[in-house]
Amino acid sequence: MPKRADREYVRTLHLAATTSECEVETALQLLGEAGQIPTFDAVRDLICVPRIPTLAPLPVHLDHYDQLLTSKECAHG
Repeated sequence: MPKRADREYVRTLHLAATTSECEVETALQLLGEAGQIPTFDAVRDLICVPRIPTLAPLPVHLDHYDQLLTSKECAHG
């Protein structure tokens, strides 16, 4: 994959910078010892990458706060 080597290298460097350099180094060593090509996907699969959960927006109901205000203070009252 000579045409993709630069991209794989930069992606692996970015992975090391944003996760753990030590884990990426260990993954690269393991792949080398196993005789596997150290692609970004292979390295990523060997390290523990924290997953950011998808959060749903919380509904906001300001009616409860409006009840604490007088009618003059309330924007729509």
